[in-house]
Amino acid sequence: MMRLEEEVIRRIRPSEQLVREVDTTAGVLLKRIEDMTSRHSEVMSVQLVGSVAKNTYVGRPDIDLFILFDVSTPRSTMNDIALHIGKTILPVHEERYAEHPYVHGKFEGFEVDIVPCYGVGDPSRLQSAVDRTPFHTRYVKERLTLGIRDQVRLLKQFMKGTGTYGAEAKVQGFSGYLAELMVIKFGSFHDCLEAASRWKFGTKVSMEGVSSNRFQAPLVFIDPVDVTRNVASALSVDQFSRFVYAAQEFISNSNEKFFFPDPKRSLGGDVLRTYFVDTGFKTVLVRCPRPAGIDDNVFPQARKTMEGLKVILEQAGFHILDKALLIGSEVQMLFLLDTDVISACHKHIGPPVWMDTSKDFLSRWKGRCVGEPFVEGGRWVVIIPREHNEASSLLRMNLNKASLGSAFKELAFEIIQHDKAMADENRPILTELIDKRMPWTR
Repeated sequence: MMRLEEEVIRRIRPSEQLVREVDTTAGVLLKRIEDMTSRHSEVMSVQLVGSVAKNTYVGRPDIDLFILFDVSTPRSTMNDIALHIGKTILPVHEERYAEHPYVHGKFEGFEVDIVPCYGVGDPSRLQSAVDRTPFHTRYVKERLTLGIRDQVRLLKQFMKGTGTYGAEAKVQGFSGYLAELMVIKFGSFHDCLEAASRWKFGTKVSMEGVSSNRFQAPLVFIDPVDVTRNVASALSVDQFSRFVYAAQEFISNSNEKFFFPDPKRSLGGDVLRTYFVDTGFKTVLVRCPRPAGIDDNVFPQARKTMEGLKVILEQAGFHILDKALLIGSEVQMLFLLDTDVISACHKHIGPPVWMDTSKDFLSRWKGRCVGEPFVEGGRWVVIIPREHNEASSLLRMNLNKASLGSAFKELAFEIIQHDKAMADENRPILTELIDKRMPWTR
């Protein structure tokens, strides 16, 4: 195993040329921002943060620069100054929004974020969530040696290979900061996996022996910079489970595919058709344009929209077996059903015969049900027609009743029934639904 890890480190450790490019570009950006902020007394300092500052990056990194403002600065003033500087320095840019606006752009081939924050003296006095970041950078830098940095890179590459890296809403996995803390805590990549292989839901970890019962999450990792925060709060139960399983599998049978899996390719049309013939399952596909906004805003809204559509289907009597989401230039939401056409009528159970409300029940349904009301188990029962018994028409006619994400409420939706959803153009989303192989097994 040690030979494998050494080979992976050799492959992922940044080349001397890349290191020079990163350091030069970061230095130029830092100097330009400092020159511009020198005119503003509100600015305390400019800091390089993130994986570039800590030298823990894998591949071509993003460059993150924070402008630290005096805490007395009005937030509107802070935002105006930082946005002006960011847009001036980055020739290709866009304004993004987390807790407050920042500038994302490109410079000399690198993705760059220029972010304003308050230069608080103590993380217990935060005025915004991003105020923690300089403290995170300092904490990690003070504890990383050259060898440990390579162990961090190994863990990050393992997380990338297993599909669990990234705390953003699209992935719901492990942040880079969490990966760094794990290696500092456990000592090495291999020791991290040994520990993770034994994790149970609700496992609690801390750097300094601090314990807290305030968090309910798959993994609780207390932030050493701010003990009121769980560093693993973005981690979903599925991604937690995948990482635990990957750790167990790697310890049992380590190979390079855990770090460098084969890319996921769309299944062939024959494979997809065979699957649906063999299972008898059906699908309904919902498509709409991608709403404006960054992934961290679009993905949660898309998931909320999917849940709203799922509720509509389930309330009408459809049984949903699985679902898949793909977001590119458009949003695709695919539901797997045991059938996409259900019975024309359904059984509706009313109150006990002896209840006063039974009279109202009978008057409401008599003449509207199939046959006559009857008694079963002491309750009135009627057989009533469904308004829609086909999944695609049900969704089409009830979109206005679904609980949709705010970004999706004004969009035009296309509802596609199973046979048309099987078209070749939909193979990527069908593959996402059906191909459940772990990345390292492909």
